[in-house]
Amino acid sequence: MKRLLIALILIGGFLYAWKKLEVIPVRVVGQPSMTGPIQSQLEQPFFNELSASTGLPFQVDYRTVDSLGFKDNFQLAMLKEGLYDVVSLRFLQNAREEPSIEGVDLIGLNEDFDSALKTAKAYESIINQNLEQHFGAKLIGIWTFGPQVIMCRPKVASLADLNGLKVRVGSTSLSTLMKSLGATPMVMAFDQVREAFEQRSIDCAVSSLTSAQAAGWGPFIHHVYPISLHMGLNGIAVRTSLWNRLNPSEQDKFKHAVQDHIDRTWMLARKLDHEARDCFEGKARCSSDQPIQARVHPVLTEDVRALRQF
Repeated sequence: MKRLLIALILIGGFLYAWKKLEVIPVRVVGQPSMTGPIQSQLEQPFFNELSASTGLPFQVDYRTVDSLGFKDNFQLAMLKEGLYDVVSLRFLQNAREEPSIEGVDLIGLNEDFDSALKTAKAYESIINQNLEQHFGAKLIGIWTFGPQVIMCRPKVASLADLNGLKVRVGSTSLSTLMKSLGATPMVMAFDQVREAFEQRSIDCAVSSLTSAQAAGWGPFIHHVYPISLHMGLNGIAVRTSLWNRLNPSEQDKFKHAVQDHIDRTWMLARKLDHEARDCFEGKARCSSDQPIQARVHPVLTEDVRALRQF
């Protein structure tokens, strides 16, 4: 009996050690490297420290989407084809592959952080259902970069002022809006915008003030029209094949860690948006140390009304 007990203890210890030695490789695609502090200060450290913070046997390989040589509209294909296991998913850029992810951030739908957070919570299950059905992926949560506003070299103090200008956009819905305003939409990846400004192939660009500052657009921007076209909503999605490798307890640990990261991202996005606006207005020193000073024009009530009806 004593020998049997010892044998069981040894077998149990062996199985426990084997389980502890099991390593789960996790390939992660993050945001473009030049999008700013949300990527560099929160996202990358979060994934690099994911194994230590959760106690899960992950071996994480985190790469920004631009470092891989892919455009940011290829992320859903990466998940579906099994190239990567976790994606910091850029919603608008990938909406052509899965239209439901655009529904959470329609033009004029979310005017500020509070309305965007409310919409995200209400719509998350719908996006998750479609990602599971069409891409074999699970949505863990939704976060924001902040208001996507209009930044220009020439004076733009209303939507009507965009008539005749070339405007960088990141989605087909914004392309349609710009055409309706008489502008020429230029659909291009985020990492191409600075060069486009330098070459004067665009007059304006739509993004968050935070990302624009981080990407070095400041010297080219003299006017900001801070109407919220979108709220820059994005998500974190994981392949169901990875999710299903985890037991219920491990799934809870993983999801809790991601949700905590997303909560911190919402808080940082609010702070950064406020700081970036002060930077562009010349009220405070810019974190990039660039000499930036632009005129931030008041948003017209009729333009807000027009967006809601678009």
